[in-house]
Amino acid sequence: MEDFTLEGTLTLLYYDDLGKAFNFYNDILKFEFVADFGYVKIFKVIDGALLGLVDGQLGSHRTSPSKPVRLVVMVKDIDPWFSRVKSGVVETLEETPFTGKKMKLKGFTFKDPEGYTVEFCQYLTPYGL
Repeated sequence: MEDFTLEGTLTLLYYDDLGKAFNFYNDILKFEFVADFGYVKIFKVIDGALLGLVDGQLGSHRTSPSKPVRLVVMVKDIDPWFSRVKSGVVETLEETPFTGKKMKLKGFTFKDPEGYTVEFCQYLTPYGL
């Protein structure tokens, strides 16, 4: 019998300044750093969900000025995350966490060091339905 069990995901983002991106996710967001391949730094966001930061000159893709990817991190309580990000001298795109208009959630957004949009959200109902 074939086993189609999924074990997780790895999202890769590509950077011109890998060191600056690493410091942001390690020192400000405090994601768990789990592997260093030199040109790729991997963080565990939660069990089964990894984030890889890749040197845009050495990885299989190059950086893009448009940054067409949005990283959404779902949390149990938005307020401590908002305080953590703000205390890390990160400029959020909102002065306070917003409440969703189409989805039942609270959240906030900001840009990482090279312009990727990161959103933290707290679903107020399962999946914001």
